[in-house]
Amino acid sequence: MLYSFFRSEVCAATALCLAIFLPSVACGAEKNQSPTLNIAAPCLNSLHIRAQKGVTRPEPENGQWPTGIQLTANPDGSLSVTGQSCRADTNLTLTTAPNMPLVITSTGKASIQVDDRKGPVFLQAGSGAVTLGRAAELNVVSDSTGAITIPVLADSARLRSTLSAPFNIGKVQAPALAVYIGGSAAFTAQQGTLEALEITSNSTADAVFHGETSVAALHVENAGNILVDKATGTLATERDGKGKIVVTSTQGNH
Repeated sequence: MLYSFFRSEVCAATALCLAIFLPSVACGAEKNQSPTLNIAAPCLNSLHIRAQKGVTRPEPENGQWPTGIQLTANPDGSLSVTGQSCRADTNLTLTTAPNMPLVITSTGKASIQVDDRKGPVFLQAGSGAVTLGRAAELNVVSDSTGAITIPVLADSARLRSTLSAPFNIGKVQAPALAVYIGGSAAFTAQQGTLEALEITSNSTADAVFHGETSVAALHVENAGNILVDKATGTLATERDGKGKIVVTSTQGNH
């Protein structure tokens, strides 16, 4: 479910966001045939995940797993890369199948880079900087400080930052986007087009979408503002904080 904190007057807009978002998630799941790769190695200094056709199992750079990092197969068919005691300067580069789903948790201080891929990605970000390529579906959560950069958001996504980690998106070309920011976290999208946008801000910083969306459900709970360039269809807003909601251009029902 998308992050929904709205009262009855915005339920219709949120329902439209869900109607657009959820089918894309289901379709993505149907296309997945690779096992899920779980990565939990907080001892790493950096993690880089590449995608390459023909790869059946995750392959470390030069064919050698760093000391303290291991790959194991789980009873449910998924794979796990784990490491609790590797050296603090350990860098891991992995090559995986493009459609292999990724679940990355316990990232600690590691910087993360995920190249373009065709499978879904879930990331629990830490204090290291993160750069994410295209993915079939993207779900990012952060209770930390590391900046999260997405040059191109090409499919539906859920983004949540509760402390101070900022989201920076270059271009959005996706069906739906749900954003929650708290603490002093900020959200910025430089340009793009959406069918549905949902932003809930309990942050002191601003959430800015420089683009166009058909459906928008916007909720302010703190001093941070929500700024959207254009909403062409249903627009629902809710203010429970000092922050302003500004939609520069509107048309349709609101």
